[in-house]
Amino acid sequence: RLTVVISALLAIPIVLFFAGVHRAVAAGPGRSAAGWATVFLYGAIMMSATAGLREALYALGVRYGTADPDPGVLALVSDGSNIAGATMGAWLAVTVGAVGIAAVRAQRTPKWYAGLCGLIVLIAVVSVIDTISTSTGGAFAGAAFMGFIIWTLTSAVVMLRRPLLP
Repeated sequence: RLTVVISALLAIPIVLFFAGVHRAVAAGPGRSAAGWATVFLYGAIMMSATAGLREALYALGVRYGTADPDPGVLALVSDGSNIAGATMGAWLAVTVGAVGIAAVRAQRTPKWYAGLCGLIVLIAVVSVIDTISTSTGGAFAGAAFMGFIIWTLTSAVVMLRRPLLP
């Protein structure tokens, strides 16, 4: 139960970070910066909503964890969690991809940063396939989550050192 509460509270700093990235992308050069900032914001909102749905499904499991849950509830949690996980990978690809495209178009952002965004998008797309097929036991879904963490930390450091899109 504590994990569910902590996960919910983590939404606050994540929202603040996403707002900062949105502002940084929107302030980028060129006419398309505002458009890619909108795509980023839409992806971030949808990714957050999907993560909330997945946490709610886990909360159902915690709620019924002390008693024998109905098989229908178990099926709902299992199927819903897989659908939410796959959808989260797709929204992660949209979110990070928008920043990567804006970084490439800015032409003054480090090429390694745009490459990192592209790699995370690729892993996120593969994680969708992985989550649906479960052929690798969720290895790519775990890699996509780690990619999100690495992208978040890297973006934070890049934004502290200079504008994300100078």
